Amino acid sequence: MAEPTPSLRRPFERELYREVIVGERLRARILAGTAVAMVLTYAAVRIVAPDILGRFFHGKLGTEYIAGAVAIFAVYESILQTAFGHLLGRRARPRTFRRLFAFLEATFFLGRYLNTVVEVTFPTLVVAYAARSIGPVVALQLAPASAFFLFIVLSTLRLDPALSLFTGALAAVEYFAVSLWLLRDEPAPPEMLVAWQTYFGKAAMIAGCGVAAAFVSRQLRLGFSRAVASVEEQRHALEVFGQHVSPAVAERLLAGQASFGTEVRRVCVMFLDIRGFTSFAEKKRPEEVVAYLNTLFAFMIETVDRHGGIVNKFLGDGFMAIFGAPLSTGDDCAAAVRASLEILATVKDHAADGRIAPTTIGIGLHAGDVVVGSVGSPLRKEYTVIGDVVNLASRIEGLNKPLGSQVLLSGDVFEAAGEVAASAVRAEPMQVKGRVEPVDVYRLA
Repeated sequence: MAEPTPSLRRPFERELYREVIVGERLRARILAGTAVAMVLTYAAVRIVAPDILGRFFHGKLGTEYIAGAVAIFAVYESILQTAFGHLLGRRARPRTFRRLFAFLEATFFLGRYLNTVVEVTFPTLVVAYAARSIGPVVALQLAPASAFFLFIVLSTLRLDPALSLFTGALAAVEYFAVSLWLLRDEPAPPEMLVAWQTYFGKAAMIAGCGVAAAFVSRQLRLGFSRAVASVEEQRHALEVFGQHVSPAVAERLLAGQASFGTEVRRVCVMFLDIRGFTSFAEKKRPEEVVAYLNTLFAFMIETVDRHGGIVNKFLGDGFMAIFGAPLSTGDDCAAAVRASLEILATVKDHAADGRIAPTTIGIGLHAGDVVVGSVGSPLRKEYTVIGDVVNLASRIEGLNKPLGSQVLLSGDVFEAAGEVAASAVRAEPMQVKGRVEPVDVYRLA
């Protein structure tokens, strides 16, 4: 997979840096825990069955020195774990060590190679020390010689293929070098145990594990980059799309719980208009007009969102909202009626409190089957609804002026809304533009 796009590179690098530190801290914690477990095991054996150590090592090897070295290694990894915790910023940094942590941050990536040298060299030194007492052949078969594989496996947590390759290569070189050095004068049979080819093969295996670890590390890094890119893209889409629908609806849409394909849906369409806006705007400065509209639209849109609708279009001094697409609450007409009544009540409260100028609004609701989906060209598309329902909802809203009402429902909305619209009063059938037959409307407020 290619690297993240330029717009995502900075978030990717920031998150990768944090993830690398998390991996380094986890790796140090595992190594420290392993070293502590080894020391505790040694102490338990020495107390419970000391003869076992004497049987295997015949008193030639100062096992307490090796245990002490492992304990020092545990302390070293514990210090690293603490340092990485501070680099994550989860703990308060003591003022005394702030310069030290600043230095650690500045040399972090270079320091990881130095740390690898320290860690890989530790088992090499233990093997060299043990060989002085128990012989090189036995020393090269002990557990410390297998510790290289642990370092290689844990290097995958560093999310750096080059570092995994370096770990494997260094471990292979050190193991083969110490083998040649220790066995240079070793005549003990069988010959296979002292032949350099035997240890070269094991060194090659160690190097091969480094290559495998590098591959795994690369896959983990690519998977992480894909995850970061996906999260960043969804965050950006949520920010953009969230400006048009409620965050909850946007999250459900991004989660794939709704379709943007063109389809026939039953929806309830709301048209809202601010009465007398033209005369109001003539007497105000442009910035006052904008502030007034923003104040009104802020709570109106929030109310529509909260009741499961979306504001689909702004129409200057009003808007069109849809209930039932792209997501449906199951009682979309009732939700539209509730939203209308709440908007009306909030307008009255704000006007009474002096937060807005005295304002009268008109709302028209109509429900029916429409075509919904993304309409447009490859250059620009818009999610919209198409159908006679939209036109009739607009015409019904326009009837508020001659009827002196503020909220009018069509017969379809009245029937579907149930008890929520029970207080609505049927008006005389009204003639609207584009319709031969008069339209039944119900006055709710």
